[in-house]
Amino acid sequence: MEKEFNKKVFLKNDLFKKDYSFVVLPDTQNIIERKEEYYLKMMQWIRDNQDVYNIKAVLHMGDIVNSNTLREWEVAKQGFSYLKDIPFIPMMGNHDNFDMFNKYVSYDEYKEKEYFGGTYQEGNLKHFYWFVNCIEVEYLIISLGWAPSFDVLNWASNVINTFPNKRVIIISHALMHREGKLLKKEHMYSITSYDGLENYPEGYQIFDHFKNCKNVVLMLSGHISSNDISMYIENDIPSLLFDNQDEDKLKHLCMMGLLSFTGNECFVNWYSFKEEALYEEKNQFKIVLKK
Repeated sequence: MEKEFNKKVFLKNDLFKKDYSFVVLPDTQNIIERKEEYYLKMMQWIRDNQDVYNIKAVLHMGDIVNSNTLREWEVAKQGFSYLKDIPFIPMMGNHDNFDMFNKYVSYDEYKEKEYFGGTYQEGNLKHFYWFVNCIEVEYLIISLGWAPSFDVLNWASNVINTFPNKRVIIISHALMHREGKLLKKEHMYSITSYDGLENYPEGYQIFDHFKNCKNVVLMLSGHISSNDISMYIENDIPSLLFDNQDEDKLKHLCMMGLLSFTGNECFVNWYSFKEEALYEEKNQFKIVLKK
């Protein structure tokens, strides 16, 4: 029997209206391919609620599109345009063709934005970092696209060491499995299961590379589809998986993660703008970040 949406858990603004919020977009590949009108309405919702929730950034978990058709990328780009007044941090996933990603996520366009920090390789945004200022907290957000090499991980560490006073959030497309474990070789869709990536770091190695960094407070990922938010914690660093991929069994609920902050407390919510409701009480919780 298909699981019913929990209509009893409806959203009220004060549930996550804190000092400021980040929106986390799970892999948008299927919603853009199958229900583009919902994708655009979701991006419109973010823009319309920027002031309501004091949204300071929108973080994409990768796999922007599914089949790399011209139509998919045009729809994706249209959605990006709704967020022109909000720092939007895109990410390249394994479904995103490198050339198409670079065309529609233009380096020349993003390097002019005030929150732009820098890139691993000049000319593309596969691996890059942003600065986001939130009241008295300054964030360094590092976006590591699909399959970062060990050299990319070292580059990211050097960036972190350059800004020791900033609170660091690391986003990487593939970090976690839906069971609340870090991604390893034995898992389906692990990084090293793809051709040509046998010697690249797995999800657990990406996490391990940064877990001793004093100012890394949170890691986020997508890639592995899951109806619920999954979490792994080690060394006081939570890693969260957001990726329902808008599967049909969820009736295109257009899920998004909402991270709302007060001090070093982060309130995590799994929200459907389409239903104007939270999805399952177990997906609404608080984590305490390192100071």
